This record gives sequence, C-alpha cells and structure tokens, in this order.
Amino acid sequence: MRVDLDAEEVRLESLPRFQSAAVQARQLYQLGVALALLALLAWALAFFIGLFSSESLWPVLLGNNAAAMLVLAAGAQSAFWVADWRNGALNPHHQRLRPRPTNRCVALSVLTSGSMPEPGVCWLPSARLSCG
Repeated sequence: MRVDLDAEEVRLESLPRFQSAAVQARQLYQLGVALALLALLAWALAFFIGLFSSESLWPVLLGNNAAAMLVLAAGAQSAFWVADWRNGALNPHHQRLRPRPTNRCVALSVLTSGSMPEPGVCWLPSARLSCG
C-alpha cells in the first residue's frame, strides 16, 4: 500500500506499521549491529583456527557463516531505513538513532581538502562533483 504524505485522507496514526515504527527501528538497529559483530568474531576465529590448524574445515565454515550474517545484517539495515523513515513521517521532530550528516559534500570536502567548498560543489583532489 502506497502512502502519500501530502494527501489528507490518510492519517498515519491509524496505520499499525507507522505506530510500531520506533520499536521496529530500534530492534532492527540492534539486530544489525549484533549480526555484524558476530560476523567479525566468526572471521577472526576462522583466521586464528586457520593460522594454527591449516587442515581444518572450520575456517571455511566460519567464513561462510560470517558472510551469511553480513547479508542478514544488510537486510536488517535496509528494513531499519524503512522503519526510521516511517517513524520520521509520523513524528517529524523525532530523535534519530544515529546522527545523519546534514551535507555529505561539505563533510567530504573538509576531510579531503581542509577547506569549505562553494555552495553546491564538492572539490576532491581528483574530481569536482556536483551536489545539487
């Protein structure tokens, strides 16, 4: 079902997926972080097992499980973006779980060149990107 935020016939407060968006966003964020940490732990364990026991099958198994956990974490991150958008649509002034940069171009330009760019333009050492 599509939701038009400009239309006044649909009240977002009456839709259950918008009502539970804050809880879902928090749970999906925690799930994504936990899966990413477990994947990192599995890869580290696979590395050390492979370092000391090169004939073992455990590094392959742990590496494949870690890759699968990262795919699940990517799915959780995608679902988090949807739930966070729904929460923002229902509560326009809500506090986001993670801060978002207001202008990526300014942050990127300051990090790479150390100076502020002109409005709407990112200056990089190798290219000029438009941020309009």
